[in-house]
Amino acid sequence: MMKYFIFGLGVLLAMGAQVSDTPDLVINKKYNYDPNFPLYLSDGEKFGFNDVGRALDKVFSYNQPVLLFVHGRGNEPNKSLVSGTFVEGGAVRKFETQYKVRVLMFNWESKAFMYDRSEPLSHMPAAGASLKRVLTSLKLYLAQPQNQTKKLTLLAHSMGSIVLQSLVQQQGGWPADAGKPLFKQVMFTSPDADNVGHWEWLNDIAQTEKVYVTINKDDDILEKSDDEREEGRQPLGLNPVLPLSPKVTYLDISKLGTKPGKATGVHEVFNKENMKGHVHYCNVFHQLITGNQANLADTTSATEQVNYLKVKFLIDSNDKCLVF
Repeated sequence: MMKYFIFGLGVLLAMGAQVSDTPDLVINKKYNYDPNFPLYLSDGEKFGFNDVGRALDKVFSYNQPVLLFVHGRGNEPNKSLVSGTFVEGGAVRKFETQYKVRVLMFNWESKAFMYDRSEPLSHMPAAGASLKRVLTSLKLYLAQPQNQTKKLTLLAHSMGSIVLQSLVQQQGGWPADAGKPLFKQVMFTSPDADNVGHWEWLNDIAQTEKVYVTINKDDDILEKSDDEREEGRQPLGLNPVLPLSPKVTYLDISKLGTKPGKATGVHEVFNKENMKGHVHYCNVFHQLITGNQANLADTTSATEQVNYLKVKFLIDSNDKCLVF
């Protein structure tokens, strides 16, 4: 752990608040976790449990695709709204500038030091219950006649995947009605949830939603994410052991480095700056995050597992998807 401390301390000292490309994103401001305010917009406006409808009205008013973002481990909401630590950050700015979407961020108590998982894990029951309340309000909002054409995408990153797992396993299951999805699609990027038995709780979500899970077998952060994990288990996003969830689409972006077969240790896989100029990789993520159907026939290769797809290698840094 000492080498991680020295590395992290050096990077923390070198980093300041990031400059935003999103006009209404507030920078150089400190945001502290508050359990009474589970939702944030990119400008720092926060919303309580009784204001979910107002938050949705506001984020949909921009007439852009809407993304509900469940962040991972870190000092949140500050990490995603303003600037990151040594494990990346500023995710909301990246989504809004790179994908031209509007982000509604779900905030949970995720603060941790370095690679510690024990503190965030201790808050998972509360985080799952909080998200259940938000999604229940979202369900009522979308059922209103004036809102039935509105749709959004859900993206849970890293330990954010465990928040959804906690919701399903400890809060009575996924809150949607059969045949009535809440989202255009549900994405799990670099999921830190355990690989063993993941199919069961994912199946619960996939009965209603279109679910996508990203896999990078060379993820530098997930490789170190073994704190408070039972022996024989690894992060889902690093090693999705069988059985897979039959209704879930697994997207493998391993070895998409600067040349064929070269590993990339990327954890923040949605960040276009980390895509190494890969066109198919970018297009799949752009289509899904903006709420569109992904063209998987042209961008992925089939494997022995029918729902486990390998994203094809194609580099062109000048492709329009990678210019933002």
